[in-house]
Amino acid sequence: MEDDNATILEKTIANAMRKSLQKGSLYSIDTLLTRVYGKPKETIDTNNKTELTGKIKIEVVNSNVPLASRETDIDTNKDVQNY
Repeated sequence: MEDDNATILEKTIANAMRKSLQKGSLYSIDTLLTRVYGKPKETIDTNNKTELTGKIKIEVVNSNVPLASRETDIDTNKDVQNY
């Protein structure tokens, strides 16, 4: 059914709804509404329940390289291999 008084947006939505009904899917109308109004916020589960099964080896190494207590103490022009 065509309505000469309908806006282009109304006609576009009606066409998307008709296609969705014919296909038995809401993909067309979902895509259209997402583009017009934006995608709704989604929640994502960020809990990580992975267990560590390996071993971690930590080795302390003595070095002659002096450690800096502040970032400004680091001399980026020195060659580290000279130590």
